Amino acid sequence: MSRITVNDPFTRGQRTSPEIVMALSHICFVAGFLAIVASLSIWGWYKTPDPGHGQRLALFVGIWAPTLFALSDRLEGYVLRHPS
Repeated sequence: MSRITVNDPFTRGQRTSPEIVMALSHICFVAGFLAIVASLSIWGWYKTPDPGHGQRLALFVGIWAPTLFALSDRLEGYVLRHPS
C-alpha cells in the first residue's frame, strides 16, 4: 500500500512525533473529566435570578466531555496505527 503525501505548508512534509500526539491524547482525556467537574460545579453553584441560565451554561460545558473523549481516542488510535 502506498502512502499519499500531502503538501501541508504548516508541517512541511514532516510527521508529528508519536510522543506529542500521545501527550495530546492524554490532555484531551483529562480535559474531558475536567469538563464534567466544571459542568457539575456550574450547575450547582451558578446563582442568578434566572436558574435556567446556569443550567444552560452547565449543559454547554458538559457537552465538551464526549467530544474531548472522542478526540483522545482518535489521537491514541492514530498513534497505535502509525507507530513511527
